[in-house]
Amino acid sequence: MRLETIRQTYKAHHIFANKNEIIHRFKTGKPLSCFHLKSESKKVHVAFRTDDKVKYTSFSYDPKDLPTCETGTHFCRFSWDQNEELIEKEKLEDSLGALMLGNTGDHVFQRQFTLEYEDWEVLLCYSKCDAKGFALPDRALFVELKDML
Repeated sequence: MRLETIRQTYKAHHIFANKNEIIHRFKTGKPLSCFHLKSESKKVHVAFRTDDKVKYTSFSYDPKDLPTCETGTHFCRFSWDQNEELIEKEKLEDSLGALMLGNTGDHVFQRQFTLEYEDWEVLLCYSKCDAKGFALPDRALFVELKDML
């Protein structure tokens, strides 16, 4: 008898109650559930309800715009595109879920976020190839930890 394991993954995006909630969370650096369309680069979308429809608003980013690295996590500045579009089911089938996490340490929040994708890849700001990939060890963090010993 041979047992096969089937990998099940969660494929969904949170739908916020309204666009104002999304913008408030963006301005204060709170986490946002979003999705990335594979046909678009350097842009993510956040879904919300309006009447009986589901729409999304978009956020653009450039990994070279105010990049920083905190304990190996890369952050860059995001901007709100101030758009509103109806979600089409076909588009969602070609999407990848992600979390936008704000860099809200002991400093003034500058709308820097990172992306953690559902396929375990992350936003990379210092990569010469792509802005998405697997997390890399942060040499500076290891040196700092070594010096503490």
